[in-house]
Order: sequence, then C-alpha cells, then structure tokens
Amino acid sequence: MIFKDAAGRVVAQALAVIIAVLPAPAHAQPDSGEPLARPDLRMLVPVMACDLARHQGPLVLDSVVALPVESAAALAAHRSWLSLGGLDAIEQKQAAQLARHAGPLALDGLVVLPPASAAALARLRHPLSVGLLALAPETARALAGHRSILVFSRLGSISAEAAEALAAHRGPIAFPRLMELSYAAALALARLPHRVSFDLLGGPADDADPLDPLETPLISAAETPGQK
Repeated sequence: MIFKDAAGRVVAQALAVIIAVLPAPAHAQPDSGEPLARPDLRMLVPVMACDLARHQGPLVLDSVVALPVESAAALAAHRSWLSLGGLDAIEQKQAAQLARHAGPLALDGLVVLPPASAAALARLRHPLSVGLLALAPETARALAGHRSILVFSRLGSISAEAAEALAAHRGPIAFPRLMELSYAAALALARLPHRVSFDLLGGPADDADPLDPLETPLISAAETPGQK
C-alpha cells in the first residue's frame, strides 16, 4: 500500500499501531501440546473454531456461552481434551457435531440435557463429562449408549430408576460429587458391567482430573454396597 500525502502517512502509522496491539492468533504453535485457555471468548464463531481446532493440546473454552452448530462442527477436528464448561444447555444438532470430537469432552456447565441431545452425545468415542445437577431416567438411558469413561461431575444424587437406566453403559462411570446414594441405587450401580467411581460426602481433590477415573476410589461391579 502506497500513501502519497501526509494524511496517508498518518493512516499508515495508525494501521501499524493497530496491528501491533492485535492479539496473537487464537491457537498456539501447531506442534504445541500445552493447554490453551481463552477466557475472553463468549461466542465462538466458525472461523475462530477452525483456528482453535488446530491446537494439539488441551483446549479450555469455559467462557463460551454460545456455540453455533457450524462452530461445533469445526471443533470436531480438535484431537485433545476439550472443555466447554460455559454451555448450560445443548441442542441435538450441536451435540451431534461435538460427538465427532476426536478427544475427551467436558461439558461441566450443563444444566439441561434432553434425551435426544444425550443420545447424540453418547456417540462420542472418548471420555465424556457432563455437569448435570439432576439425572432423569430418560437422559440416563440415552447416555448409556456411550462406550467410554462417563463422568457426572456435579451430580449430588441419583435415583434408583436413573441408576438402572445406566445398566447398558459399557465403560467406567464416575460420580465425583455424589452426596446421597440409596440402597436401591447402589444395587443398580453394582450391577453395571464396568467399574464405578464415587466419593460419597466428599469429592475429588482440587487438582483431580474429572475425566480420569483413577483419581477417585473405584468399586467393581462384582462388589456389593459397603465393600471395598
């Protein structure tokens, strides 16, 4: 660009200043495995989602509260741990795209998860963490189709009906914040084919990874309630 007058030179200098203070590209270096957090983002537009998906380390986007379907589709290319803790609800189309994600997925801010959305999320082939405060049997039944580690990161109690609905799940399940467990629910969980992790009246350590079932005590399906 060539400026032929003084006004043009001023514009050029202003552009140089603007470029100098622009934030760095959204993604870290392609060969970086370091975690990347973007607390400044509240809405993730598709072009930025494509950029972020190239990051090879964990991606923490917990400030994002609006996720267009196109952005969810772009994030599917990301191949490491992805946290979208700012989403309190998710529609079926968004869930279907996020289920294509090539790594663990944390949706720990979820409050609303309709069965249709849960069924779509269950297609994820990697660990899944959801922050539901209540688990309806219909949603539990839909999530039972998941085939990897399933974490209910904020669930404080679970009904016997919801526990029984999880019977078809074919992977470890963790309840790190469980505060109440009835005898009937415990019996239902004990019949699960894989190991169950929970810390009654406690919770994981502050630095515990909610997607790592080894961070909390485990019981096997063969153990009865009260046994270690």
